[in-house]
Amino acid sequence: MPAFIKISRVDREKFEWVRNHILEDLTIHHTITCLSAKSKLNSFKLKNGFKLLYGESLYLFLQNKRLSQAIQMLSNSEESIQSIAEQCGYGYATNFIAAFKRKYKVKPTDFRKVNQINTLRFSASVKACYPAEGIQLLPKPAI
Repeated sequence: MPAFIKISRVDREKFEWVRNHILEDLTIHHTITCLSAKSKLNSFKLKNGFKLLYGESLYLFLQNKRLSQAIQMLSNSEESIQSIAEQCGYGYATNFIAAFKRKYKVKPTDFRKVNQINTLRFSASVKACYPAEGIQLLPKPAI
């Protein structure tokens, strides 16, 4: 990356627009050319300025957001891996599984299993600490 890249206030607004545009729909495949044309930033400034401002490339930003969404879906739903992959912008479940494993070092199905086990353990420990029956509340002190 160049040692110096000038980013004006107007440029910052354009980068913020690009970021928000990507976040609006993570299933869309954005090209540098298309984002550059829509934001009116040249491709060099778009790629390098985005990385400078947000600490990661456009590609990694999109991938990390997609995988974060996948974590939420795996944790909170019983949807199939194929369905989650599609909703997170992956055309093929195999690409999603590979990206997930590359980042988290575990397959999505294994993550879901471990997450469910941990959720059950947490629920059991909460119930053990705070049983639903037999809770005796102390009376409020008289003031």
